[in-house]
Amino acid sequence: LWGGLLAAAPVVIHLLFRRQYRETPWAAMQFLVAAAQRQSRWSRIDQWLLLLVRTVIPLAAAVALAGPLLDFATGASSSAPTHRVLILDVSLSTQAREAGRSRWSRIRDTAAELADQAHPGDTWQLFALGATVPRGIIAEPTFLTDPVLDELRQLEATAETGAPADTLQLVLESLEQQNSAHRVVYILTDGQRSQWRSGNDAERERLPSILAQLHNVARVVWVDASTQTIGNVAVTDVALAEPYVLAGQSILASATIRRFGEAPWPATLEWRVDGRLVATQPLDDAQGNEIRRELRYVPPSAGELRIEASVTPDALTMDDRRCAVCVVRDVVRVLLVDGRPSGIPFENATDAIRLALSPNDDGIRPGQIAPTVISDGQLLATNLEEFDIVWLCDVPQITEREAELLARYARDGGGLVISLGPSVRVSTYNQVLMDESPLLPARIGDLAGDARRRDQSFGFRADDFSHPILAPFRGNPNTGFELTQTFAYRKSFPSADARVAVAFETGDPAIIERRNGRGLVLLVTTAADRSWGTWAVWGHTFVPMLHETVRYLLSSQLESRQLEVGKSLLAS
Repeated sequence: LWGGLLAAAPVVIHLLFRRQYRETPWAAMQFLVAAAQRQSRWSRIDQWLLLLVRTVIPLAAAVALAGPLLDFATGASSSAPTHRVLILDVSLSTQAREAGRSRWSRIRDTAAELADQAHPGDTWQLFALGATVPRGIIAEPTFLTDPVLDELRQLEATAETGAPADTLQLVLESLEQQNSAHRVVYILTDGQRSQWRSGNDAERERLPSILAQLHNVARVVWVDASTQTIGNVAVTDVALAEPYVLAGQSILASATIRRFGEAPWPATLEWRVDGRLVATQPLDDAQGNEIRRELRYVPPSAGELRIEASVTPDALTMDDRRCAVCVVRDVVRVLLVDGRPSGIPFENATDAIRLALSPNDDGIRPGQIAPTVISDGQLLATNLEEFDIVWLCDVPQITEREAELLARYARDGGGLVISLGPSVRVSTYNQVLMDESPLLPARIGDLAGDARRRDQSFGFRADDFSHPILAPFRGNPNTGFELTQTFAYRKSFPSADARVAVAFETGDPAIIERRNGRGLVLLVTTAADRSWGTWAVWGHTFVPMLHETVRYLLSSQLESRQLEVGKSLLAS
């Protein structure tokens, strides 16, 4: 840059060789004085401009020889290393196509171009603007662009919504630990309104605050991958009334379709079962921005069926269809473990349950519940994996080996019901199933009432039918539910993660549930036979509650088949 001194040469020459004029009167020139005076001001300006041009030419040559390059993205000279952070929006909306090209490809290509144009000494970080994907793809600064380009080639857009505030907060915390004087944050996104203008009040306040903090520590460059506003029609939900049905029963599915922007409604909604078209419903008469359609379908055979609702593909094809899985069962197999065997009908602990679940004795037909009764001494020799539900009925005590067997069965997704009764040894249950192996949903306490004297009875609480087990009584005040009499039950103290499904009028729990691994464990604090009350005798209450209990346990096992993007998957 010392060559810049050459810019002074024209000025020096002008001063040194300025011509000295000598005035000589001349009659002919006197006629031109007036015109010369009028033109002298403009002539002076021309001379100054000529001098300026002569000065700039050597100055520009000196600057060119020095070779600084201006980085238009950062406003910094290439001689100063810059810490660059790439934040790529990987949310669902970036898969929308504009003019034959997806927004995501535009985002990824732009990020690759920025990495290709890196200057020596620059450091890089790469983050994904997603909800559950690993946000810090290259969380530690690197001088190498090859890893950045490799990650960009492998990175794909997801089917989830983004979480801008969480990702930007992570970037902010990372930048605060960097010592670079020049920092640039590139946010490459399509600016989806639902993502950047969340309906959550806390998020709306948090996001501007984080962006303001980012501006204080780095230059933020917003790269918009959207070139136009597009409308979209999406199938936002497909729900099943029940995640399973028995053979011969119909499947009831409902689909929710929503319109975004000015997109026209498609002509039809198509329903498919295992890829086969089973129904077409019109949509061109739809009103508003959200509609709902239902499908009833009777499956021809048992198995797992994939129920799909779809609309005509548009610019964003990923959300044009949605699926749910329904399990069709031939039979539901229930193992009843009798802790009080007896040759006299209904003097044992399982006859009432067996009759309520399967009143026919002429064999099991498709679409029925198939109960199998064993004694408590046969439990260890029985393969529990063959049964959907295991029901312990007044079993006196549980050994450690039996507790391990039952706990493994529940963790693997089995439904377990433990009904108490006069034979149960409470201290053994609490020690083996609570202290040593926490399987029970509640610690068992003292006995309430006297089943022999029957001088006091307890009814079920009839002001809360929110639990699925009580669905048949919801809105049916004359079912006799509140007339069921219980003469004895065990007080219980539920665990923190347990839920009371049914309670007595006293407020004490009657049925308590607790998740154990992928399975569900229910504790019934009274007897499921006639030894402690009239519940098992009055079929108008007992039978529907038992069938709903079986349905509820099976439904909880099948919930893992209905996962949405962003939800956790439990595997064992």
